[in-house]
This record gives sequence, C-alpha cells and structure tokens, in this order.
Amino acid sequence: MKFEVTRTSDLFNKEKPCKDAKREIIKRINHKDLQFEDNAWIIEIETFEDVLKLTEESVWKSVVIKMNTDLCQVYPEIEIYDDWRE
Repeated sequence: MKFEVTRTSDLFNKEKPCKDAKREIIKRINHKDLQFEDNAWIIEIETFEDVLKLTEESVWKSVVIKMNTDLCQVYPEIEIYDDWRE
C-alpha cells in the first residue's frame, strides 16, 4: 500500500523523509474544489512490520498515520514525528 510520508521537522517537505521514499506527482483538491498537482514523497508499506521498521528509524521513535482531509489526499499519510509541533 502506498502512503505519503512527511516529517514534522520539514514543514515544506523539501528533504527526503526516509531512505525508501520516492517523489511522485499526485493530484490534490483544495477546500474550494480546485484540483492541483503536488510533488509528494511516497513510500510503499506492505506489512505492519514495515511500519514498525520506519518507526524505529525515526528520531523520537514515533509516527502518526492519518488521512489528511484538508487536501483530499490520494494516499493516507505517515508523518515521521521527529520534532515538537503542538
């Protein structure tokens, strides 16, 4: 299964968030139903063990798995929680 992968510490998603991430052009829809293309980091996750491996590689050993309904994402998102954000 494909996931968009981001890092809390990289607000604009400029740096590769993990070693297996690859850039992919995806279509998003904003809150005004306007469609636009975005260059996102994508990762393939086959098993829950893959999620755990990704978690182990992160600085704080934490990831957040979510659906970002703000931009109607194509894929669910895994955020590597490597910095304070609240």
